[in-house]
Amino acid sequence: METGGLPAVEAKKTSLTPKAIIYQMFADKACYKVDEVQQSTENGCPGFAIPQKGPCLYCCSLQLPEFSVMSAPCRKKKEAEQSAAEEALEKLGIHSTESNLTVKEAWDDLISRLSYFFSNEIILGSIVYLAM
Repeated sequence: METGGLPAVEAKKTSLTPKAIIYQMFADKACYKVDEVQQSTENGCPGFAIPQKGPCLYCCSLQLPEFSVMSAPCRKKKEAEQSAAEEALEKLGIHSTESNLTVKEAWDDLISRLSYFFSNEIILGSIVYLAM
C-alpha cells in the first residue's frame, strides 16, 4: 500500500550548447556564415592531371560585436557552427564545460575562494601596492 507521499523529483541538468550560450549573450548580434570548403585529393601519379573531388567540408565564421572567429573544417554544417561558437567562448574566457559539483562542494569552493580573497596576503599586498 502506498503512503501517499510525493515521489522524489530529480532536478534535470540542462546543458547548453556553445551556440545556445552565444545566443543567450548576443541574441541577433551574432551572425553565423557557413562556407563549403572543397579539398582535392592527390593521386599517386604526378602526370595524371585529372582533379578528383575530395570530401565536402564546412567552415563557419561567427561575427560578434567585438570580434569574429573561424571554425576548423568540419564534416557537417551544424558541427562547424558549434565549433565557431566554442572558439568564441574560449576567446571570451567562458568555459562551456559542465561541473559536476554537489551543492556542498560548490559551497566549499565558493567559501575557499572568498576566504582567499579576504586573506591577509591579498589585503596586505593591496596596501603595499597602494603605498607605492
